[in-house]
Amino acid sequence: MLSFSCSKAVSNASDGKLDLAPAMPGQVIALELGERQYRLNDGTFLALDGSAQCQMKAQNVGRALFSGQGGLFVMTTEGQGTLLANRFASIKKIELRGQEITIDNAHVVVWSRDLDYDIHLENGFMQSIGTGEGVVNTFRGTGDIYMQSLNLQQFAGVLQNLITTGNH
Repeated sequence: MLSFSCSKAVSNASDGKLDLAPAMPGQVIALELGERQYRLNDGTFLALDGSAQCQMKAQNVGRALFSGQGGLFVMTTEGQGTLLANRFASIKKIELRGQEITIDNAHVVVWSRDLDYDIHLENGFMQSIGTGEGVVNTFRGTGDIYMQSLNLQQFAGVLQNLITTGNH
């Protein structure tokens, strides 16, 4: 287990408030922790309250190579409280009830810790390396997955094609 440090804000008043601003535009979701715990994709974590905390847990080598989720480690919640997570664009919840689903890794935000997951190349090594696409997560079991509707890198590529230079 690997730990990491976060800034901590504590109010001196019983009715203290804290404003948070994510690094990118998009939806912020609040997930209650306790009976349910989650794993987070890179860049998803915004804040925790209560006794909740995040730990970096080791992943297997296959997950580490393809994940985009912290390499050898993935952020996992523990304790009671609220997790605030955010990603670009809107976030949609998918409920699995003893099912299996495969989702593009770049769209995965947060998933239930109880789900079995496998990160792999969907189209084979050579095709995926050539296109830069094809890294997917396959989830199995019972739990929730939250995914973002748009991928920031793909959206930036679309915008880049629309930006004109001084020559135009």
